[in-house]
Amino acid sequence: MAKKSVAVAAAPKPNLFAKAKEAAVVAPKKEKGTIFQLPKELDVEGRLIGESALLNNAVTEVLEASAEEKAAKNKGNLAKGRLSKYAQSRLVEMTAKLGVLPPTPVNVVNHNGESVTYVVQNKANQNALSPEQVELFKSEFGAELGESLVVRRDVYSLNSEVMNDVGTDGKTPVVEVVAEIVSNAVANDKRLTDEQKQNLILVASKTFLKASAPERVAELVGTDAARIDKFFECAGSAVVRYIKS
Repeated sequence: MAKKSVAVAAAPKPNLFAKAKEAAVVAPKKEKGTIFQLPKELDVEGRLIGESALLNNAVTEVLEASAEEKAAKNKGNLAKGRLSKYAQSRLVEMTAKLGVLPPTPVNVVNHNGESVTYVVQNKANQNALSPEQVELFKSEFGAELGESLVVRRDVYSLNSEVMNDVGTDGKTPVVEVVAEIVSNAVANDKRLTDEQKQNLILVASKTFLKASAPERVAELVGTDAARIDKFFECAGSAVVRYIKS
């Protein structure tokens, strides 16, 4: 008797699209934050009314005012830039002629009698020079003169990390301890560890423009407007200059 053939079920075909969908990682939705929707009270003609109108219109007014403010600021900066360039040229010309900086305040006046101030502030004792500025002084005016225009100082400061630490009792802030200690007593005070005492004071060597240099610029670099202008360029923030309304 012949054997009956047994039908073999065909293997299911893989669904690559289904597998890809299963493997796909659903990206988390980005939170939209919180929205306060303003009330929308309308009259019979569909116009905002009452407090609703005031609040909704306030959003539009804020955006319009912000745009106007940015436009006005950009307009003012462009105008200040033009005036600063002119005032700087007159400043160096007059300094070359007088041999010293002209008396302040320096006012820039137009044909209508309107005026703005060209501020010139000596910040030599406050704003340190970068190494690049020092080298620029040397390259523009020679090594010897460049060195004579600057001064180097050791600037001491308190180590902020140590000041925010606590003393040996584990609870007293170092800043409170230091406030009670006079400088001569620091070395003998047992409330600070030896490491804290050694690292409390930081020193950094900084280079500053000599405070007398801006006033004596014509004497130092010569009564040539171009050289005086280059001096101010090298000085940067050590001699602050800007237009003020």
